Amino acid sequence: MSYWGNKSADNDYASSTVGAYIIIIKERMFEGAKIVLAKAHPEQGIVASIKCIRLLAKEFPECVRIHFGRKDLEKAKGEFLDWYNTTKEKIPAKYRQAIFDDANYEFSSFETEVLGPKQG
Repeated sequence: MSYWGNKSADNDYASSTVGAYIIIIKERMFEGAKIVLAKAHPEQGIVASIKCIRLLAKEFPECVRIHFGRKDLEKAKGEFLDWYNTTKEKIPAKYRQAIFDDANYEFSSFETEVLGPKQG
């Protein structure tokens, strides 16, 4: 990547700044997931974090792909499912399915829009 470019992330400094934000979101997401799982809290931030990173990818796709890959997405999905299965009875019934469906939508959208098809 060059020092100069036509877009906001067309230089190393900007790219690494965006990368740092992605790492911060990812670290906080996984730290928060540990806490809500350990305490069986009926709320979580995993899905909102995935959405934030997905939205960043619309402007900075390479930065996101470098710092948040398929393994990270699979880990986030797994932690969400662990949380959901542990706490679903604590979530008011009228919200349960919507929360689950929204999570599936975000995970699927992230995979399609950011990561693309699996290679192999």
